[in-house]
Amino acid sequence: MASTAVSITDICLSAQGAARTLAMLGSDIKDRALEAIAVALLARTDEIVAANAVDLELGREAGLSGPLMDRLALDAVRV
Repeated sequence: MASTAVSITDICLSAQGAARTLAMLGSDIKDRALEAIAVALLARTDEIVAANAVDLELGREAGLSGPLMDRLALDAVRV
C-alpha cells in the first residue's frame, strides 16, 4: 500500500494559490460555487453527522473539554 505525505507547508502554498485564483473570479462564479457546496453539504448531512460522532468519541477519549466538544459537535441544524 502506498502512502502519500503532504507537508503543512505544501498545503498552505496550495491554499494560497487557490485563494489567488478565487480572487480573480467573478461574483457569479463564486456564488454558483457556494451554492454547489451548500447543496453537497445538505445532501451529505447524515454522513457528516455520523463522521462527526466518531470524531467526538475520539475527542472524549482524548479528554477534550466540554465547551470544546460542544463547539465541535454537529447535528443537522448546525450542518
